[in-house]
Formats: sequence, C-alpha cells, structure tokens
Amino acid sequence: MKPDSDFSSECRCGADWIDQSVNHYELVVPMYKARELISELLVYIEELRKKLPCAISVTFVLDGDIDDTRSILLESLQYVAFKWKILKLSRNFGVGPALIAAFERSNACIVTAFGADLQEPDAVFVQFLEVLSDPEKHIALGVRKSREDPFFAQKASQIYWFLFTRFISPDLPSGGFDVCALSREARISLCSMEEKNTNITAQIDWLGFSREYVYFDRQSRKIGKSSWKISRKIKLFMDSFYGFTDLPIVFLLLVSSLGILITSVFGLLILISWFLGRISVPGYASVILLQIFSTNLILFVISVVSGYSTRAFENSKARPRFIVEAIIESK
Repeated sequence: MKPDSDFSSECRCGADWIDQSVNHYELVVPMYKARELISELLVYIEELRKKLPCAISVTFVLDGDIDDTRSILLESLQYVAFKWKILKLSRNFGVGPALIAAFERSNACIVTAFGADLQEPDAVFVQFLEVLSDPEKHIALGVRKSREDPFFAQKASQIYWFLFTRFISPDLPSGGFDVCALSREARISLCSMEEKNTNITAQIDWLGFSREYVYFDRQSRKIGKSSWKISRKIKLFMDSFYGFTDLPIVFLLLVSSLGILITSVFGLLILISWFLGRISVPGYASVILLQIFSTNLILFVISVVSGYSTRAFENSKARPRFIVEAIIESK
C-alpha cells in the first residue's frame, strides 16, 4: 500500500487486505465486439492492481461473442497475475443484463464495473475502494467533470441526464454517473430487482443506501468505435422514464384534460353559433377540426399507454434476463 493512500487498515468485512482467502475487490468488464481492446485492457487492469492494497478478481462478461473475443482473451489471460473468470452469454443481451449476470455470481465484498474501452482513469477505481472500505458507505458513483466524446454524443448525454435529474432523480449531480462500485449489501439488493427493459443506472440510484461521489474527467475512446447505437440510447431513455417515473402518464392526463376542456369550449361555441344561426355550411368546419384534434389526441394516448402495456407484457412472460452459456475460471 502506498504511504499517502486513504485506505483504512482493513476491508469493510473486517479482514486484512492481505488476506487472500477473502475476495475483497472484484472488477466486472462487459465485452461486446472487443477483441481489439484486449491487450490494452489487460495492461490497464495490471496497472490498477499495483495501486491497490489487496488482490483483485476480474470477471469478463462476453455479451455475445461474434468476433472471437473469447479465444483471444483466453490466450492473453495465461500471463496475468490476478484471478479471473469469463462468463459467456448465449447472445447479446445488453450491458445491464451482462452486469447483473456477473454481480449475481460474485462473492466479493466490493464490486465495480467499467467498459473495455477504458474511458475512465484508473484512479477512479482506486478511490472507489477507498470509499467503500468504510462499512458505513455502500455505493460509490463516478461522476464526469468533463468528457472528450464527439459533439453529438456529448449533447445527447447532456439532454438525457438533464431530463433524468430533473424528473426522476433530482438528488443526482446534473451530469449523472457513468461507473459505480457496490458493497455486498447493495449488490445483492440490485440483483433482487428482476425487472426487464430497465436501466441499471436508474436501478442503482433507486436503491438508496449511503453513497459518495467520485469526480473524474472522462477520456476519449482510443481504439475502435462504440457499439452503443442511437437505437439503444433511445430505448434506454424510454426505459428510464417508463420504469422510474409516472411523468409520462401524468403528462398524458394533463394533455387529455386540456383536450377535453378545449373541445368542450369549442363544442359550446359551435352550439351557441348554431342557435344564433351564424353557421351557413352545416357542420363542415367543426367536424373537420374536431376530427383532427381528437384523432391526434387518441393516437398520443395510445402511444403512451402502449409503452406501459408492452413493458408489463415483457415482465409477465417471465423469461430470464440473460442466459449464461459457459463459465471459465482461472485455476
């Protein structure tokens, strides 16, 4: 341990950091189309390991292996100095289910996760361990101070987190969080939430627990392109709002109420005009306007309600969130 570190003398479980019979700190790395990232990823983990007071274990989750990541990773892991495990999922289920698959199989006192594209400095994960070595803290969240991503990616993220912190979780920092670390208690609570079509970051925030924020500058992606497509970002946005706030249905009720009020006033004016004999062409304008307004209102209502019913239907099917095809562990 470095003399200027802020680590407590022992792990939150009460065991000494050097006690290798305890899995103190586990790193989880979801991987999808990541074969070209493996070499730099393992160097990154090795450098991080040297800065920690305890041994680490690493779980690599292959969220669908379509580019032979598994064989390259297995070959590279022959030379590492840490315990490791590979979870191969039967197909690409998404980053949230991939993380839950690893969390469910973890026995670590503290678990953290980060992307194989390595956009977070390793100092963040050192600080996570420092924070959660305190048994009174259960969640550490990594919050961006700045980011070097492309312009449109930055703006999309800013809009998403503005809406998220405005309508779902006002207590979060305005930029939200990218990475986190969880105590055993927080991890078990997270894994008990068996809902589908959800947002794991919103689930972590919903857990509550005592927490601390770690601020960092997000680095640009050095290798390859992100597989996080716009369609997935839109789905994440919808899952967040459908799953963690009643704002859409409240908004729908307000719009519907406004629509009823407007159409009622409009209908009353038409009725008065008809009594006064001021309508020369019977019914044409009123029928057309009412049809346009009511049709649009009905379509809007159906689209919002269908979002809720679709998610209820998905949960009612009781399909697993993921399927683990194979598990390979170091000896």
